[in-house]
Amino acid sequence: MIVILLFGIPSYGMAENQVRFRATSQSEVVVGEQFEIVYTVNAKARGFTPPDFKKLEVLSGPNTSSSSSIQFINGRMSQSYTLTYSFIVMAQQEGTLEIGPATVQVNGKKYTSNSLHIKVIKGGAA
Repeated sequence: MIVILLFGIPSYGMAENQVRFRATSQSEVVVGEQFEIVYTVNAKARGFTPPDFKKLEVLSGPNTSSSSSIQFINGRMSQSYTLTYSFIVMAQQEGTLEIGPATVQVNGKKYTSNSLHIKVIKGGAA
């Protein structure tokens, strides 16, 4: 039983210190084009608060999904968990948009994502 506890403490403590919460999207879109903004956190999170999408029309979201895996290799256990919040949005006018950070809570601690800068350009004739 002591061996199990010694194995569990380092891996759990290490996972807590390495929480990553990141926003991703295309850096350039066309007016009227649908695109996705994705927020990913590598821990079980609660209390997701999206940013103000300002000049974007939110067509869908937040859409949530999660994945987890556990591996045992040579007697060592490793775990991974990913929680994703995604939005389908559309820009209505040209310009450069700054999308502020979103927030989540993991084990009572608040985490903030990065901001996004998206250039919206006029579309050409098809």
